[in-house]
Amino acid sequence: GWLILDTGAPGLVLNGAHFRAARSGRAEEALVDVHGQHFVPNWKSVREVQLGTLHLEGHDQARVLDLGNLEDLKGEKILGLLGWSVLKDYAWMLDLKAETLHLFALDRRGKLVESIPTYPPVDSVDLHFIQHMPFVRARLGAKTVDLGLDTGAEVNLWCRPTSKWVHRHFLAKDTLLLQGFGAKRSKVPYGHLQPLLIGKMDYSETHFVVPGKRSFGQQSNMGP
Repeated sequence: GWLILDTGAPGLVLNGAHFRAARSGRAEEALVDVHGQHFVPNWKSVREVQLGTLHLEGHDQARVLDLGNLEDLKGEKILGLLGWSVLKDYAWMLDLKAETLHLFALDRRGKLVESIPTYPPVDSVDLHFIQHMPFVRARLGAKTVDLGLDTGAEVNLWCRPTSKWVHRHFLAKDTLLLQGFGAKRSKVPYGHLQPLLIGKMDYSETHFVVPGKRSFGQQSNMGP
């Protein structure tokens, strides 16, 4: 089956449809989806995760959550989510067109053991972390905003409560159905946030969903 690479997940999350949990979770460990619904995961011990030729150890506790709705939606066998902490000790190169994830070894100081073979980048943007979620700093109109970099999300989502200021920069195009962990779906508008700059790159023609009701929960910023 598949593991979804999800930087919005705090660690390894297993699909309860395929893995039996060993102990129950607690309400304060709840994960909050895009609709604000709370899901309390259970826990299971995992001795090792094998990814390609890598044997990843030290991730002995995994969350177990029912991802059956996501699996049905995709029509694929999904074993779980590969969250941030599992791969935090590696440098990543994610090639979307080649559908390849390259992992590079780091030393104890967090420096590359060997240089990454690549061409000079078109742009380079600093990241900062809030809990486990990486964020990039962007400019929307005259304001600076932080956007979470969530590889598990399928759409670009404005997750803060909307205001008149946001609507002045939002050009709606159509609507789509947005679904989180559960079966709940809601029709939301999507369109362009303009003008939007990340680093030196203009993302004003990039589609964003703007639900307009609430922000993500604070306990886990896991995407839809």
